[in-house]
Amino acid sequence: MSCTVVQLPRLALLVAVIASTLALAAPARAADVGIAGPTFGAGATAPTGQKPQSKLWFNDGSWWGILYNRTLSRYEIFHNVGGTWTATGAVVDTRPDVYTDALWDGTHLNIVSAGDATTALGVEYSRFAYNTATHKYTRDIDPVPLTTYGVEAAVLDRDGTGQLWATWTHDSQPDPLALTVVDTQVEVAHSTTSDGTWTAPFVLPIANAQAVTGDDISAVVRYAGHIGVMYSNQSDMTFTFASHADGALDNEWSVSTAMSGPELADDHINLKALEGDPSGNQVFAAVKTSLNAASAPLIKLLVLDKDGVWHEHTVWTVADEPTRPQVEVDPVGREVNVFAALGPCCTGGTIAVKTTSLDNIAFGAGAGTPLMVSALDTHLNNVTTTKQPIDKAMPFLAVLAGDDTTHHYWQNELALPPPASPPPPPPPAQEPPPAQPAPAPEPQSDPPPAPAPPVTVETPSTAPDPVIRAALTGLRLSPAGFRRSSTVVYTLTRAALVTMRVERAGRRGGWGRVRTLAVIGRQGTNVRRLSGRGLRPGRYRLVVSVPGRPPRAVPFRVLR
Repeated sequence: MSCTVVQLPRLALLVAVIASTLALAAPARAADVGIAGPTFGAGATAPTGQKPQSKLWFNDGSWWGILYNRTLSRYEIFHNVGGTWTATGAVVDTRPDVYTDALWDGTHLNIVSAGDATTALGVEYSRFAYNTATHKYTRDIDPVPLTTYGVEAAVLDRDGTGQLWATWTHDSQPDPLALTVVDTQVEVAHSTTSDGTWTAPFVLPIANAQAVTGDDISAVVRYAGHIGVMYSNQSDMTFTFASHADGALDNEWSVSTAMSGPELADDHINLKALEGDPSGNQVFAAVKTSLNAASAPLIKLLVLDKDGVWHEHTVWTVADEPTRPQVEVDPVGREVNVFAALGPCCTGGTIAVKTTSLDNIAFGAGAGTPLMVSALDTHLNNVTTTKQPIDKAMPFLAVLAGDDTTHHYWQNELALPPPASPPPPPPPAQEPPPAQPAPAPEPQSDPPPAPAPPVTVETPSTAPDPVIRAALTGLRLSPAGFRRSSTVVYTLTRAALVTMRVERAGRRGGWGRVRTLAVIGRQGTNVRRLSGRGLRPGRYRLVVSVPGRPPRAVPFRVLR
């Protein structure tokens, strides 16, 4: 595969042999770009994945990361000391088959970790405090379980009010006999009175968020007084962006289509954002399409401007064989960097970067600049970096990847350009000339067409009024004993977000949650089928609630 360089390399290559605390890293060879890091061994799979997640952050003059300690079979906080990733002993997760997402918010390190959708390794949130005197991280919030099930790529961010948000995709009705995931939905949860207290997961109250495929993912980002959730949907081939204003009710979301069209969606998303940047750009999404023609765009950068308009920029084509992109924004040097693994789908090979001006986004053709290349580790993949935008304190941008065949981490440093001047502000508006009488218009047979709006922004037509809350006035289930299915009938005084939770009676009392579904219910009578698929025989109850009101429950039995 061609690796034509179309931009001047800006890579600060490490030249020393790196010794890991776990194992000695292999020295860089003449044909290599970057350098091998620690060995993660066969105990972890793709520890630098998933696509929307970040494993690295910059704090107190140093780069830090979540890496897998193969000797102790656990994920730990590592410190990059002079180019060597060194284990600190701060334990993040002892479950080897999980993927982590790290957010340094300037005060605390926030982490979510979870297994994938085929496991029962649920989402957990934990928090670490940093001591500037000892340069150590200490857990100050023990793991808080957010789900009891594995998910597709849990991601988190903190909104402008200080509330934490997490998102993932999940099977709404898991069937142990099914060969594929069905009825998949985009779920979110958020902290409430403290970082250690969270809501139950609920489904985004948007129609196509409740019917994505089992291969789709979601990501979350803070921007301009909002929290934004982008998700792919390969059923209708869209990338959708749901926006929630800081402090709004949980069921108040607006939605826009970031990109849509035949074969234009795939399960690759990485989100970053800037607030108040002179370019007017707010949200940056590196995404992958499902196109197949060699000249067709495969990696695109989608950019949301301050007017709510999405713009598309091709980064790599199908011929370049890119996968798993990540985007990093540099408001200091006025640049945007997009990283990807280049190689046959989808095992990686070479890690490359393309760079463009933040104020005039346009990527050149070709493979870009090689960032990591190895003669022995030939399947470098799952590139990761930080959620943070570049700031003046960073001496370079740390970038990490891994080879799942040889079980090696790989790393490099992207040199950062000096500070650049932002674009000048637009000139002040001039006073309009005095109005003149307009000439009489000539007769026309048809009026001119109105210009098309630049983007479609819509809110579900059944979305509830944000001021007056709905009440649940009736709930029944018939039949109350069934094998295959039953019918749920409930009545609302207004349209509302309705959470329906199935709970199973415990042997020693109490109830355990089995599944949860959130839907937009309409004013009046609503009818919905309750499937017995995947439910073992026994006693259950259905708990139904709307925001701000006490829940109602109705018992039922699943028969043998």
